[in-house]
Amino acid sequence: MGNRPGVRILDELTLEEYAMLAVGERDGYLDEVLDEYGRRLRWALTGDPAQPSRLDEPARIALIARFVPVLVGLVGRNWIETRETYSGRWHDTSAMSADDLTIALRDPANWLPPPGTRQRGLTITTTACWAAVRQAAEAGRRISPVEQHTTGSA
Repeated sequence: MGNRPGVRILDELTLEEYAMLAVGERDGYLDEVLDEYGRRLRWALTGDPAQPSRLDEPARIALIARFVPVLVGLVGRNWIETRETYSGRWHDTSAMSADDLTIALRDPANWLPPPGTRQRGLTITTTACWAAVRQAAEAGRRISPVEQHTTGSA
């Protein structure tokens, strides 16, 4: 980043971060992330955003280790919040601690639960900070590193 006063956030996101944020923006479950990533890979290859993911289970399992630091990083930037929602109701829970999140992310069943089930119901959502960063970025305004972590925070 050098001496630049800020960065063009949307241009610098990785495909993994885009997938995670896309699922978070619709208040989705962690187990949706790998298919979102696979769909975005197909989109990049074909130019067709309607292409479904073609990642098979071994490919998805291999990707888990790659996505753990992505989610931890987005949580650390205050762009994503993760909760464990056994009841399916977001407001019945609180944000997961860093330790609990790290343990949960190491369990492949949270990324790839058996068909028709969700092991722990790990949900992800974007934060007010991410919404403010995205809005500023879409308006063409550069975002300083400090703003990236605090914009929209109470």
